[in-house]
Amino acid sequence: MSIIGSIFFYGIIIIGAITIIGLTIYRIDWARHPEKYQKLVEETEKEEYWKKKRAEQRAALKRAEEKEKARQKEAKKQKRSAKINQLTGKKKK
Repeated sequence: MSIIGSIFFYGIIIIGAITIIGLTIYRIDWARHPEKYQKLVEETEKEEYWKKKRAEQRAALKRAEEKEKARQKEAKKQKRSAKINQLTGKKKK
């Protein structure tokens, strides 16, 4: 049991070290040759722009739906009010 635990422990340490070294090499390469990674940066900026644009469109659509619901509600109120006024107006005559 102790052997399995130590293999697992050292395995995690080795994987972590390899990951850190790999990321460091990647970062150094990016710093030395930014033109190689320019396309990645541009794609990320485009994705962020389109996410923001879609969120704005969803918000505008939601506002339009809320306005339409409010308009329909107001129309129902006016209809009921007119009906009540019409009924009460006939009774007074």
